[in-house]
Amino acid sequence: MDRISLLRMLDDPNRAWLVLLVGLALIYRECLAPGRVLPGVLGGVAVCVSIYSLFQHPWSGQALVLILAGVALLTIQVFGRYLWIPGIFAALLITAGVHQLTDPPIGLLPAGLSIPLSGITIFLLKTAVRARRNKVSLQ
Repeated sequence: MDRISLLRMLDDPNRAWLVLLVGLALIYRECLAPGRVLPGVLGGVAVCVSIYSLFQHPWSGQALVLILAGVALLTIQVFGRYLWIPGIFAALLITAGVHQLTDPPIGLLPAGLSIPLSGITIFLLKTAVRARRNKVSLQ
C-alpha cells in the first residue's frame, strides 16, 4: 500500500473524520501516560493525514463557526463551575458543525462520535487545570 492509495482510501470525509478521532484519542492517551512514544507519534500522523484529506473537500464557514463556538463553550465549562450545561451544548454544537463541515456531509453517526470526544476533552482539561492550581512548590 503506497501513499496515494492510502490518501484515496481517506477520500471519503466519513473515513477521514474517523481517522481524525482515532488520532486525537491516541494523542489523549499519550497525555494520560507520557513517555510512551508510539501513541503520540501514531496519533500525530493520523491527525495530519486526516486533516490533509478533509482539506481536499470544500469547507463550510458556518460549520467552522459552530465548531469554534463549541470549543469556546468547552473552555467555559473547564474554567467555570457550571453543571455540565456548557459542555452539553458544546458537544451538540461541535456535532452539528462536523456534520455540515464538508461538501459531501459527514454522516450523523461519525459526527456523533464527537460527543464522547468532548467529554474526554473536558475531563482532561479539568484535570490539567486542577493540577496546575494545586502545584506544590519545594521552597
